[in-house]
Amino acid sequence: MPLSAGDKLGPYEILTSIGAGGMGEVYRARDPRMGREVAIKVSDERFSDRISREVHAVAALNHSNICHLYDVGPNYLVMELVEGRTLEQRIKQGAVPLDEALRIARQIADALEAAHTKGIVHRDLKPGNVILKPDGSVKVLDFGLAQVEPRAMAESEQDLKRSPTVSLAATQAGVILGTAAYMAPEQARGEPVDKRADIWAFGVVLYEMLAGRRIYEGKTVSDVLAAVLMKDPDLSKVPPEVRKLLRHCLEKDPKKRLRDIGDFELLLAEREPAPPAARGVRWFGLIGWSAAALLLAAWLHTSSRVTEGPSVALTVVPAADTRLAQVGSHMSVPQISPDGSAVLYAANGGLYVRRLDTFHATKVPGSEMSINEPFWSADSGSVFYVDSSVGGLIKVRVPDGAPEMVMQLPGPTRGGSADGNGTILVSGIFGNGPYLLAEPGSKTETLKLPGLAKGEIWYPEFLPAGDAVLFIWLPADGASSEICLASFKAGKLVDPVRLLKNDTAGRYTPAGGGRILFVRNDNLYSQRLDLGQRKLVGDSHLIAEHVGSGPGMRVDRADFSVSRSGVLAWRPGSAALSQVTVFDRKGRALGTSGPSSPVSSLRLSPDETRLLAWGERFWLIDVGQPGRIDLGASIRWMFWSPDESKFIGWDQGRIVERSVNGSGEVRELGEGQRHLQDLSSDGKQLLSMSPTSQEISSQALDGPAEQRTQKVVVGASRGETVSSPAFSPDGHWIVYAVYSSDRQSGGIFVQPFPGPGLRRQIAATPGPVQWIRNGSEILYESRGGIYSIVVDTAGGEFRFGAPVLLFSGLRFPAGSNPSDRPLAVSRDGSRIFWPQAAEQPGSDVIQVETRGVN
Repeated sequence: MPLSAGDKLGPYEILTSIGAGGMGEVYRARDPRMGREVAIKVSDERFSDRISREVHAVAALNHSNICHLYDVGPNYLVMELVEGRTLEQRIKQGAVPLDEALRIARQIADALEAAHTKGIVHRDLKPGNVILKPDGSVKVLDFGLAQVEPRAMAESEQDLKRSPTVSLAATQAGVILGTAAYMAPEQARGEPVDKRADIWAFGVVLYEMLAGRRIYEGKTVSDVLAAVLMKDPDLSKVPPEVRKLLRHCLEKDPKKRLRDIGDFELLLAEREPAPPAARGVRWFGLIGWSAAALLLAAWLHTSSRVTEGPSVALTVVPAADTRLAQVGSHMSVPQISPDGSAVLYAANGGLYVRRLDTFHATKVPGSEMSINEPFWSADSGSVFYVDSSVGGLIKVRVPDGAPEMVMQLPGPTRGGSADGNGTILVSGIFGNGPYLLAEPGSKTETLKLPGLAKGEIWYPEFLPAGDAVLFIWLPADGASSEICLASFKAGKLVDPVRLLKNDTAGRYTPAGGGRILFVRNDNLYSQRLDLGQRKLVGDSHLIAEHVGSGPGMRVDRADFSVSRSGVLAWRPGSAALSQVTVFDRKGRALGTSGPSSPVSSLRLSPDETRLLAWGERFWLIDVGQPGRIDLGASIRWMFWSPDESKFIGWDQGRIVERSVNGSGEVRELGEGQRHLQDLSSDGKQLLSMSPTSQEISSQALDGPAEQRTQKVVVGASRGETVSSPAFSPDGHWIVYAVYSSDRQSGGIFVQPFPGPGLRRQIAATPGPVQWIRNGSEILYESRGGIYSIVVDTAGGEFRFGAPVLLFSGLRFPAGSNPSDRPLAVSRDGSRIFWPQAAEQPGSDVIQVETRGVN
């Protein structure tokens, strides 16, 4: 019997009908317990115990490209509600371009690989089961659920996109599973199937994207199945780059078929001969390091010309006592100099320059406090970096110049560039900048860019002639990022044009006739830029695979750079994500929460059942569960009210609150800074941090409006920055971390709130810190370890013990900022929540190659 709006199905309230699925009706519903909307698929038949067990196995899948299964009822499934259009709808508009099709295919393959690893086979992969979200990400629906569809196969003239359907005995041989046009031959014969049936369907879907039509068609189901069993696929209608891959996916004999979906990239990589530069990678192993250094030095002597140099390559390995910044972080990009002679990189909190004709790196003076991306001068003789302790841009001649302040900056930045005439352009974040310094000693100007909607310019790069700037544009409305080009005239950015939508910033090189390089799905591509027409022309070409990039719905950065002559410097890796993990006090992982995501901060609910998590966006996560609720990106929801009924956050200069269940309007509580840090246990006081991390302020949320102004409670000394301020449970103390440029005065400090009283140092090394809610202990992270300090505040006095290491091995989320709060702790300190960064094996090196970029 159809359901109507307002009907109840278990605890779920039906909102509206979405449509019909293979197993019955599909409804949009609301889960009042979680305050979220869900999709419910209702079967005409009651599920058996066996099917319920199988569904629970599917629910254990936890992957960003898989639609999450939340719950199973007697005859219904509760799933993540995914907004977007189906791949089937996209294909109806025409064939999908190769780059777009491969981007979609890679995400489908990632989802399949995650399921196959768990022993789960989809059985019904088709374009109608793939959702394309507005942000460009892909969700695969109905994983492993073909076996719960209740209807039997029937020979008819029915719509072949919904047939044949599947019986409850789906795991038994002799029962046909799936949808006819996408079935593997063994599936069409009613034989048992394994993951290779999904690989066949993957090939069929990829073909359909590229050709704009299905590979197997017929008037009836029998006609389609006959074509699947007997007809060889015609691959002339798809680009030659994918034909080898499709032949391996569409082998009728499953024994000869591609065995693992994760290997499909290898077949794509072989679609054309490796460029000569790639074959030069092995030179050092043949001729020895000394001879190689001489050859490289000879090449560097002439590398300033915009030509392709000899085919040589090297691996930059940091010294034994240093470690490169984590892949995907704001300091992880290796910056090759414009003339291709040296590489600039971050390691152990400082910057190093390694000339490519030597084997030793030199440290850039005064760079210990740089927290944002450095960049080279146009003549390759100096480097620039941001010193957060003085809030300015520093210039240093390398290798042995003295630090020189060249520009005051009001807040953090995201990249910069210098032309050959002394002009410097530095990005600003949080709605600030970009900042322009026309010449040394002049006044810094904040630029506007007419022609683009509200948003931010990140990673600007002057093109060699200095009359144009390449940058990535991040729209304020959360839409997809775009690589853009603007003219630079009379100190102004004008006439912007959009080159392509992409998650990461692009880099330009005149080599190869003028190319834009960019990363997409962990692969580095090159495409010709026609500067006269101000547009990209021709096809993109794969340059390197497995290139590291940052986290996020919009990734924004990738770990590579390119010189004027086409020398590449890059970090091996992949998009850096984090998995919220709960540890006990001995460091044993007790479980995970939510999917792998770009999470850098956590806030545990007072009842310890849910987490507020944020990175590029804000999410609500159930502790120990794989799903999450997207709270958006426009309002920074960062706190729970003491009674857990409301979220409190920041929105465009205002402190705001809203109901956790989403009912009611957003209510303003007062003005406030963006970098909110902690809320007192009674909900009456907020702590926030200045954009430069120089001050910690408090603000009342109750009482008369005129008394709610911010008051500075901590001011950093010269050469210091502060972070992670947190209230004690009784609200009479605050604890915070101090970072110092001399590495002598930093650590963890406690001082009375609101004062008076001096700060007291309780630990010698800084890191994210949390005062647990029973008041007896302070926990903090430092250098990958969790430390405990026992404290006692009885009688208004503060007493503390020595720090004790509980466990080590934590990996800090990539792309983290001083305002992030990755550490959350249960009331009694027995459970420690941390967004554990994904491991990146082999990423602690820099690859430098003079391979061609065309």
